[in-house]
Amino acid sequence: MFAAVALAACNNSEDSKKSAMEANNDMLDEHEKKLDIKDDLKFAANAADESMLEVRLGELAQRNAASQEVKNLGMMIASAHTKSNIELKSVADKKDITLPASLSKDAQDRYDDLAKKTGQDFDKAYCEKMAKAHEDAFDWYQKESDKGNDADIKSWAASKLSMLEHHKQEAEILCDKMK
Repeated sequence: MFAAVALAACNNSEDSKKSAMEANNDMLDEHEKKLDIKDDLKFAANAADESMLEVRLGELAQRNAASQEVKNLGMMIASAHTKSNIELKSVADKKDITLPASLSKDAQDRYDDLAKKTGQDFDKAYCEKMAKAHEDAFDWYQKESDKGNDADIKSWAASKLSMLEHHKQEAEILCDKMK
């Protein structure tokens, strides 16, 4: 299993999130399959991918934004998601769950699209993307916290709901100021 993870991390042409999901599926034994934690593992890989993207976009905001308020939002989001990533990695390591080591192609494409913008165009696009991304994330974290089968992943997801709601609200407030 370690070789598969190492190979996935070294192969930059392969989608890291997809590799993580495949490795997790391979490691499930019959007992775990009976517990039906496949959706929990998929959630963890998706959460790691999206959270890595939030960190990278927050760092980008600190460089590309015109407004100090948007730079501050980016710093807050990057900091919170860095901490969140560390916590998720701890849960994953304890359970031998593989998380993506780099952004998925989709996440990288979303990063690249926003990275083309600067100044006020960036500010508006970043705020809108953060409001929408955190609204969507809140919904699927809520679903995991309500219906997840793996107690540790379920608990981790529940612990992130207030952070996601706060980020969404802050992004919405900033978007309203820019109108």
